[in-house]
Amino acid sequence: MPLYGQSEGANTLSIARPTVLGDHNSRIAAFDPINCDEQRRLPTGQSFVVEVGEPWQDVFIWNDVAYIGTPKELWDKLAPYYQDLATQAPLSLLDLTLHAGRDELSTIAGTAFGYLSERFGELRAQSWRKQFLRQRCEVELRRTLSNEDFDDALFRAICIHESTSNELTIEIPEELASLCKKDEVQTSVERVSPIAEFMGVFLILTPSENAVLNATASFQVKRDLLTESSLVSPDDAPVLILTYGKRAREVARHLNSSMGRDATESKMAVLSAETIEFPRFSVSQTKSVIAIIVAADEEEATLPLAEMARFLDQQVEDGALVFMVPA
Repeated sequence: MPLYGQSEGANTLSIARPTVLGDHNSRIAAFDPINCDEQRRLPTGQSFVVEVGEPWQDVFIWNDVAYIGTPKELWDKLAPYYQDLATQAPLSLLDLTLHAGRDELSTIAGTAFGYLSERFGELRAQSWRKQFLRQRCEVELRRTLSNEDFDDALFRAICIHESTSNELTIEIPEELASLCKKDEVQTSVERVSPIAEFMGVFLILTPSENAVLNATASFQVKRDLLTESSLVSPDDAPVLILTYGKRAREVARHLNSSMGRDATESKMAVLSAETIEFPRFSVSQTKSVIAIIVAADEEEATLPLAEMARFLDQQVEDGALVFMVPA
């Protein structure tokens, strides 16, 4: 934790308060006094002036040397030690990689989880993963609502549960969700979804009681494809993929990633058939829409198949080409 004083050798110390709690890319909002018996001071002449409104500063100690700066500055300073950090301090490197906005996050996130699994066991690693991803969702929502002053208890009430072996369900308190504009909650969770996938799980956003669709954040469904009337515009997504079951979601995820982000967002909308209220769900009635169903394992039988069949029959009558593809 960086400590600040009015001058070098000052007895009264303070810590910085960020504009967004937990966001290492935010700015310093204020300095709060703190009592700290154990402290490490920089050598005389190496301190520098930091003021309110300036970027947040981090301290990274490696090989008994204190490196100071913004996350991006620290990444550049520590680049020569990347391999050593990945082996000996993957959690610290994960934190730095995340806040520095580095592409290496896709690798180090899995490395960090594997490190914990090997050293402390799978259960401890999974518990850490849930808390880590919950915190990331909290930070994203704090960023979204950074211009407002809300009780911290609202953000602390965010929960995350393990739905299946590779799915985590994120629950946003209704009171907190009501403070956000349309799609802001989903967008915030979508920003965390890639990190979750790097660690081997999908994030699923629990819908409100009146929601028609349960948005699966890991598929990064294009937001403007989901409207209040649950229409998928054929102009934006001529291909609609409905997945049913765990294996089907994995297949669709692979298809999504293999096509590339730009192609996927412009040509495909991927939704989970298990979360759709079919009597209320529809697509624009036009021949340009192609509906593809990725079928699931036979033992999964929670979907109202009759309602889905009626939905597909209607799409065929309207000119859509429907494929039933076994996963």
